[in-house]
Amino acid sequence: MSNKAFSNSEQRLNKPGDDQCQEGLAIHDDEGRFIYINDAMASMYGYRTEHVIGESWKFLHPPETIKQFESNILPQVDQKGHWQGVLKGLNKSGARFDVDIVLTRLTDSRGKSVGLLCRSRNLSDSHQHKSEHEWQKHQYQLVFDRSPILIAHIDKNCCYRLVNNQYCAWTGKTRDEIIGMHIRDVLIEDSYVAAKPNIDKALQGETVNFEAKVPHSSGAYKWVNATYVPDRDPDNNVVGFYVFIIDIDEKKREEFNHQALMHAINMGIEGFALHDKDGNFLYVNAAQANMYGYEPEELVNNSWKKLYNKEQGQVIEEAYMPVLLTKGHWRGELRGLKKTGEYFDVEVSLTLIQGESGKPKGLFCACRDISERQRSRQEVDFLAYHDSMTGLPNRLLFKERLEQMLVRAERRNTLVAVLFIDLDYFKHVNDTLGHSIGDSLLMAVADRIKSTFRIEDTVARLSGDEFTVLLGGLVDIKYVEVIVNKLLDAFKTPIKIDSREIFQSISIGISLYPKDGKDVESLMKNADAAMYKVKEEGRQSYRFYSPGLTNSAQESMLYRSQLQSALDNKEFVLHYQPLISLKENRIIGFEALIRWQHSEKGLVYPDKFIRFAEESGLIVPIGYWVLETVCKQMREWREEGMLFDRMAVNVSGVQLQVDFTEKVVEILSKTGTPPDSLEMEITETFLMKGLQQPVRKLEELRKMGLVIAIDDFGVGYSSLSQLRQLPTQVLKIDRSFVGDIADDPDDRAIVKAIIGLGKSLNLRITAEGVESLAQHAILSTLGCKAAQGYFYSKPCAAVEIPDLYKSLNEKLQI
Repeated sequence: MSNKAFSNSEQRLNKPGDDQCQEGLAIHDDEGRFIYINDAMASMYGYRTEHVIGESWKFLHPPETIKQFESNILPQVDQKGHWQGVLKGLNKSGARFDVDIVLTRLTDSRGKSVGLLCRSRNLSDSHQHKSEHEWQKHQYQLVFDRSPILIAHIDKNCCYRLVNNQYCAWTGKTRDEIIGMHIRDVLIEDSYVAAKPNIDKALQGETVNFEAKVPHSSGAYKWVNATYVPDRDPDNNVVGFYVFIIDIDEKKREEFNHQALMHAINMGIEGFALHDKDGNFLYVNAAQANMYGYEPEELVNNSWKKLYNKEQGQVIEEAYMPVLLTKGHWRGELRGLKKTGEYFDVEVSLTLIQGESGKPKGLFCACRDISERQRSRQEVDFLAYHDSMTGLPNRLLFKERLEQMLVRAERRNTLVAVLFIDLDYFKHVNDTLGHSIGDSLLMAVADRIKSTFRIEDTVARLSGDEFTVLLGGLVDIKYVEVIVNKLLDAFKTPIKIDSREIFQSISIGISLYPKDGKDVESLMKNADAAMYKVKEEGRQSYRFYSPGLTNSAQESMLYRSQLQSALDNKEFVLHYQPLISLKENRIIGFEALIRWQHSEKGLVYPDKFIRFAEESGLIVPIGYWVLETVCKQMREWREEGMLFDRMAVNVSGVQLQVDFTEKVVEILSKTGTPPDSLEMEITETFLMKGLQQPVRKLEELRKMGLVIAIDDFGVGYSSLSQLRQLPTQVLKIDRSFVGDIADDPDDRAIVKAIIGLGKSLNLRITAEGVESLAQHAILSTLGCKAAQGYFYSKPCAAVEIPDLYKSLNEKLQI
């Protein structure tokens, strides 16, 4: 096209009010369907635009023209990228007419065809008498007017000569602003640099197509597909190029999302698959294929039935498929069959894919291997009724079996015996040999007890070193005596643990149905009481229950049975013992110590009831009460002007095996207590058991800011490596080492070593049980940071603490 023609066309398009297209303009997709057509072209064939969109171009031409196009014209378009000539058109009424057609191939950045641009004019109407000059004048208007494609003409100096409305809208500039601008100023530098090689090719006469990100009026960069078509003058010289731009940003995002999704599906650990309506695999990711022991290509085009045995497949077809077809989805657990023949548990989710007609087109399957979860579930179910260490029935299962046996005994008029077995001096084993040996001993004891009794008898572990045995179907008490003596004889020989031989004796208490009770609780309580009687009489024996038990056995039973009512009736009280800074000679805190204000026995110390609280689980609510009471008391004292750093509370290992952390957060928030003003003390012997859940709970508490202390340090045989792994800041030296520190060089050396260990691990050291000035002085000399004991003050009731605080601080400053 000459520059003159270009100028004339530009002037024509810019004339106000002249917006009627005289040339037919259309865009076909790669399958020949209309995706755009203007009014001029649609009316040329006697149709409205909406009747043509989506239809094939073939219905606008007679059969011979279609044949000519497919055999001759289309190959030329594919080879050269364009074609111009006259073809026969077929209007709506069936009349034929001559059409001048110009075709231009549209391609993507990879050179792949994405459609055709078609310009046409009717040579049979009055337009054919117009001059070529008029044809050229209308040409630009047809190309640029109302096109969904961004169109521009750029001269050989890379300056804009013509742009359509879409181009203006995209750039956010008016036509007057763009015309004459260099393409660099519109594309912005980085986009221009990327487009420059394609600009050069177009100016050298080459049609190019590419994808790029270009600036948008919104300020963002968006993806486009651009085609540069060279513009030539009558002498075939390149005088510029046309720009055709299609917005593909949404398509690109969809492609990216699709690729990301497919990547996630292909690389994920979840199994995914697509099936056709007959159940054959169309697609399966590696996770699902590998789950069943296959490679993906081994499953494609195969039926899902390959992954299940015949029985499971029948259940799926008869029971689960009807649900899927009715509801559109199904989810459940199946037994999968691996390529190796191995079975495993798999969770499967099926979703029906429906076609446009509403009929099933296929289905989507998601699955996961739940073998480990099933094993865990079975383990949880087992642990709910069994002791985790020995595998024996626990208290819950024991009581259920006892209830069942009592029903049978009543019906059959037989006897039932309940044996309570306690290991003698077992705590000494833990304290001297360590909990690892203690645990091994418990398992060996369990095996020895179990081997003594019949298969139908129930041997259970209630807690700690307490075991029970249930004997049913008895007709004579003599059998009980025989079997109990046999059990005692079994423990006369040592138990080998590693290289050690341990002589472990047992004490046995026995209650009988119906003589000693007709319900579970009575029989268990009385057997327990009889066992305590054996303990008092020297251990390593057995005793049948009798009403004449010693007062101490009854007292223990009393405490155990009344703990719940004591909690409900608020019979527990707290006494407080001051914590002293040996460096600053002042009170830095208080340790809260629980007491039971018994209605009959008076003030009962924790050594009498804490064990029973832990066994029953009541230690958990009791512990929460202690914590909340301490927090409220601390706030009250601080409001009264008492200055101290923290309050310490003792925490049972049982508490750390429930939702302890969450409850601590709740109490701190409720009482407004700063976390760093609360010290949690737990015994070294419990921590050395190596239980992961309690340690994690302590780590959570420390991260919250609470101070964690190891109580009674020195008796648990913890190693340096263990200490480094525990989330502790304070070590409290056990009173057994402090008591003889002034007279026993060994104890003094142990205390000195613990203090040195604490310094090396950056831990604070507190000495317990300080009862003399000499002990106080030695601890100060050894560098111990803090202490508590009767030398400073015995534990006092809360009402006594304000006066004690004042007097003791004054005493310490002297």
